[in-house]
Amino acid sequence: MTSGPSNIPHHQYHNGGRNRPWSAGSVSYRFCQLLGRPLQALRRRIPAPLVLLLTVVQCGWILFDRHVTSQIRFVPRRPYIPPTESSPLVPYYSGPQYDEKYTGPTRAFPSRPFPCESLSSESRFPNPAILLKSGFLCLMQPQVASTTLSSVASRMSRNVAQRTRPQAMTVNRTACTTWTASIKAKRLKGRIRERSFLWTMVREPVDRLMSKFFHIAVSIEGKEPTLEQFQAYVEANAYMEYASYFKTMSFRRYVNPDRTDLFPSIVREILDQYDFVGVLERWDESLATLQVLLGLETQDMLYIKSRTSTAKGGASFHPLEKYDPISRKTTKECIPLRKPWDEVVTLDWKKYLHRPFMYDEVFEADVLLYRAINASLDATIESLGRDKVQEAVRKLQRAQQKVDGQCASQAVFPCSAAGNLQETTDCFVNDVGCGSQCLDSLGKSLATNAEL
Repeated sequence: MTSGPSNIPHHQYHNGGRNRPWSAGSVSYRFCQLLGRPLQALRRRIPAPLVLLLTVVQCGWILFDRHVTSQIRFVPRRPYIPPTESSPLVPYYSGPQYDEKYTGPTRAFPSRPFPCESLSSESRFPNPAILLKSGFLCLMQPQVASTTLSSVASRMSRNVAQRTRPQAMTVNRTACTTWTASIKAKRLKGRIRERSFLWTMVREPVDRLMSKFFHIAVSIEGKEPTLEQFQAYVEANAYMEYASYFKTMSFRRYVNPDRTDLFPSIVREILDQYDFVGVLERWDESLATLQVLLGLETQDMLYIKSRTSTAKGGASFHPLEKYDPISRKTTKECIPLRKPWDEVVTLDWKKYLHRPFMYDEVFEADVLLYRAINASLDATIESLGRDKVQEAVRKLQRAQQKVDGQCASQAVFPCSAAGNLQETTDCFVNDVGCGSQCLDSLGKSLATNAEL
């Protein structure tokens, strides 16, 4: 059996089962145990020469698969250029082995009115089956500022309801119907496009995988942030991480990782299904573009950072629920978030990430989609008017400076600055929409401020 440069067997990436307790081998063994007697009776009726012939064919097929087809599969599609200390951590967007200019599918997202046909509570939503068909639908991706995105979406829907439906506002009906969750887009196939707005945001795939490792393995599981641990994490999760955006954002039931020729058509389908897709690395541009698309105001887009090590007001701790199987109770505690990985990433990490095997077996599909979304964001900005969007960016950045100076330290998060769990917060629900009162007060003053 051959393996790639990372010394990780190819089958661990694409079979999706051999390393699991319920692997195909164990299930087949139990199945054969149940059918042992019928199989033995059938075996007695098969001539011995035929059994020998089938065995030879099977052994020949195994040898051919391992020593011929696997060798073809492992031929890298891009040359390996060893990185240096000055090389970027992410090598998949420019350089002699990659295309300098993206020429794949793109889409300029059209302007739409904010969908506010019905109202719901900030903290309790109606039947999810209804939400999946209409309303403001935000599909969150793990480790893509999901909590902050939820806060932005909640604030947008509440402010729009207050302006457009003031006569219908009550204590329990305070926002346009909004839904945010981390699920696969397949559950949204029945949405009514005219009555809904589906959007999400993506993050550079390598950066996102690193963030997941440091958040899950280091912060939650308490593992050491070493290259060996990261390699083990990749080995255990590569099958799940391969084409992660394809699997969560596409309405298809299955994505064949070996049919790279179908990737451009899948990218086109994804772009056509969404009303907007932003880029985390272009956060201000993405929010400003979304604001212009929906015809919103700067105060609707304000937020307080959460679940980041640079946030103020106690958000450097993350509330985590843990289930105790002995007491059968769920408790919540605050765990410190991981430190930025810049402190531990060395040249060895870059050598591991720059190998062609990592691109072919882990990042290829998501890198293609990420480039397509970046190009689509540029196309959308051009269609709306670059000057108009840049003006919205400047206003949002100036407003956020005031938010960081006045509201960030006043917000009452579920976890205090010392890491203690706080029963009373000023959030909409859990750690979403914290500091809303300060943001409301500041937003009203900004709305009448001619300087912005």
